[in-house]
Amino acid sequence: MINEEQVKNIIHGCENYLSTLLQKPVKLELKIVSGHIEKELIKLLVTQAYNAEWMQIISKKRHRGIVIVRMIYCYLMRRYTALSFAAIGTEINRDHSTVINSVRTIEGYMSVCDKSVAGIYTLIDELDELE
Repeated sequence: MINEEQVKNIIHGCENYLSTLLQKPVKLELKIVSGHIEKELIKLLVTQAYNAEWMQIISKKRHRGIVIVRMIYCYLMRRYTALSFAAIGTEINRDHSTVINSVRTIEGYMSVCDKSVAGIYTLIDELDELE
């Protein structure tokens, strides 16, 4: 389970990374609005949990590992944000129908306890704790 201090450490690490890349100070804030978790936190958790680069997730690559991570991102975005399928699709350079398929696929994997999505339960627990 993730606690407030761990979230602060993740955000601080991202601030340092972005500051180095952009060569100027960057300040990030986490906001929970109306019980919905901000999309940036989901992005951070998914990329860290699955050791994936954001550019891989939004790329056109169709390698199984990347596809599963992309689907998990869609599922979590739909579950924890108020974003529409189309808005989530825009985030990952995909059509809304791809997001619908991703959410349904992950729900199917979860219903049969498929090992491909075993790590999602940890992320769900962490996000539920923040909500």
